[in-house]
Amino acid sequence: MKPIYYYDGKLFSEEEAAIPFSDRSLFFGDAVYDACLIRSGIPYLLDAHLDRFYNGMRALSIPSPMDREHLRATLSALSLRAGEETAFLYFQAARRAARRRHYFEEKDGAGLMICVYPFAKPQRDSVLRLILAKDTRYEYCHIKTVNLLPAVLASARARAQGADEAVFVRDGRVTECAHSNISILKDGVLLTHPTDRHILAGIARARLLDTCTALGIPVAERPFGVRELLSADEILVTSTSKIAARANEVAGRRVGMRNGTLAKRILDSLFDAYYNI
Repeated sequence: MKPIYYYDGKLFSEEEAAIPFSDRSLFFGDAVYDACLIRSGIPYLLDAHLDRFYNGMRALSIPSPMDREHLRATLSALSLRAGEETAFLYFQAARRAARRRHYFEEKDGAGLMICVYPFAKPQRDSVLRLILAKDTRYEYCHIKTVNLLPAVLASARARAQGADEAVFVRDGRVTECAHSNISILKDGVLLTHPTDRHILAGIARARLLDTCTALGIPVAERPFGVRELLSADEILVTSTSKIAARANEVAGRRVGMRNGTLAKRILDSLFDAYYNI
């Protein structure tokens, strides 16, 4: 499929795609976004992603560019164009203004941008290499904004070191990764950072917790440190794009991979749910 680009009711080709120069996402990162996988023309877990999208707009007082049902119908219709290919759906609401100014007014309104493009099929046997990075982000990590510079820099550092993802550490506590959530299995219990202002409430993370509960695996939402991360039986990284993956290395040290039976039960359940939609 060819990528699809949408802005405020109009469709564009990749060569034609453009947004207004005054869009505040360009000047200030004044925007929220969300994204999900598309399988067989269906956006996976779309309602959960829409919940987070509208919550983000309310948190930042960004006016909704479209009511929820209209947006859901628009996203579903554009996703159908992917056919049977695995694709990725990205949607963003940005406050816009006629000229550059730091403050905003309700009358400024918001623009809606949507992209649909081919994407690699998630693999249930993925194994990741991780690095550690100081969490230098601000206090809005729970809102999915386009302010991603710390994540960009951490991801670049991970790639330069031959790793797949960077694990953020704040005051000795593991929070999340540059573009995913992280959880550990220890003695049959899943540990994951609670959903406060220091992590994004990931949709894949929520699915992981629900899956563990359904499988009878105890879940504890509490902070854990680097020492616990390094001594974990399994390290599980969850994200929209990968669904879930195990990690076998952190900062050059071999870790996890000690309870493959339990990890396989969890991963099989998560991936079966995705492939059976």
